Amino acid sequence: MQFGPNGDPAVRFQAHKDADYSDSDFQDGRLSIDIALEGDYNERFTIDSAGLVTASVAFLSPLLTISGLSTLEQTTVTSPTYPPLLNTRTTTSVSDGSRGAQRLEFRTTQDMTDGFGPVLYFAGTDDTAGPFDFAGVGGVRDGADNTGKLIFRLVESGTYQAPTFEHTKTGTRLSAGARIGGSTNNATISQTGDLVFKGSGGMVFGHMYTNATIATTLTTQNIWYALDGDTAWTTGQVHNCTFTDPAITVLEPGMYEISWSLSTDFSATPGSKQNIEYGIMIGGAIQNEGRALRTLANSTDTGNACGMAILDLADNAVVSLGARNLTSGGKVLHVEEGNMTVKQIGGT
Repeated sequence: MQFGPNGDPAVRFQAHKDADYSDSDFQDGRLSIDIALEGDYNERFTIDSAGLVTASVAFLSPLLTISGLSTLEQTTVTSPTYPPLLNTRTTTSVSDGSRGAQRLEFRTTQDMTDGFGPVLYFAGTDDTAGPFDFAGVGGVRDGADNTGKLIFRLVESGTYQAPTFEHTKTGTRLSAGARIGGSTNNATISQTGDLVFKGSGGMVFGHMYTNATIATTLTTQNIWYALDGDTAWTTGQVHNCTFTDPAITVLEPGMYEISWSLSTDFSATPGSKQNIEYGIMIGGAIQNEGRALRTLANSTDTGNACGMAILDLADNAVVSLGARNLTSGGKVLHVEEGNMTVKQIGGT
């Protein structure tokens, strides 16, 4: 303890009495304050219910402790300078991650149950009223006395709402209305796990189609040809991908579900039955997955085929459709109706 020039103490400890004062205002009738000295020892100052101060040297490690139960007033730190209260822990180690600079502890005389624990509240006061609580973050019991979870709570019209965020040993839970994104474009996750998109929010998807005849010459037997022909495909709905006839380019890597359907025939009578195989092309290369085989008998025989595959695509992968004639070459295949949809279902 330091003293001023007149011998007065720089720090004064005094018990105050008011109309509501009683000996029960102090735990065991006393309030203890431990203050570190410059040496290896600390001084303990004990204020009893009569306001008398006694001192004793008691500790080997520096500390500051204020203990006791008082209903007279709260401990308050007020300052116009940031930060009003600063806690600094010094250590010689840079890897001691199990230790913190501050600890909040909530005690009860009962057996604690789930949800019991300290919450740090955030509040504000203006020139007319306050303080008003805005939100809180806390660590509470979850399933056992030595197991907890992290919670975030918001205030609405002066009432604390159920936790909007909980991080537990089994994962993270977002309550109903939890939103990722802005107010216009976002994804909302409900408490039951429903995912709802708003505005331009959404996963990667793309669609292209044709309702007009696309003619493609299958020049050589058993050779794959892109179904691009003389008439353009049309772009459907796309999100985080682009359409350039006759393909869709995905802009994000990942696992994609690709589905397609085609209605095809020949421009002229082929002379005999033709076996046509259809499939998915990535960057112009045919894939083993998602193929279909259809036999076309003559020029009036319109055959339908469809397929689906899940493929691991890189960013900027170009997805299109192709066909080959397993029977002969030189035939002109007409795509009368066609659709292809690309949608991301997972990461790569």
